Amino acid sequence: MGEAILYQLHSLLAATALGFCRLAPTFYLLPFFASGNIPTVVRHPIIIVVSCALVQHYHYELLNLNEIDIALFAAREIIIGLFIACLLASPFWMFLAIGSFIDNQRGATLSSTLDPATGVDASELARLFNLFSAAVYLTKG
Repeated sequence: MGEAILYQLHSLLAATALGFCRLAPTFYLLPFFASGNIPTVVRHPIIIVVSCALVQHYHYELLNLNEIDIALFAAREIIIGLFIACLLASPFWMFLAIGSFIDNQRGATLSSTLDPATGVDASELARLFNLFSAAVYLTKG
């Protein structure tokens, strides 16, 4: 009886880990889930709770797989998660690039161009555009 419960718990934990593999890149790359906005200690439990919604999907697929197939399945989930994250984050990266380009053209980042050791690394306008695009995305859906 106890072994069956432990087996079910172990398989549910493995299914949650596979869901984490798919969702974590999205949470890492989107600007409103970035480490500057949400600390890692809070972000990881949020990812785990959201990945619990995918447990039933992965639970049935894990029943007939051996260790190598599970590792390949996890690698596939990471690649799919990275692809989805890049698709979702690309508009925000576009606004970040536009802000950096405008700051470079108006001379705000000229010190980092001439002397990279002492110049400012981040563009203020790029960060503003990135946060603005995240705010528009969150309010408009």
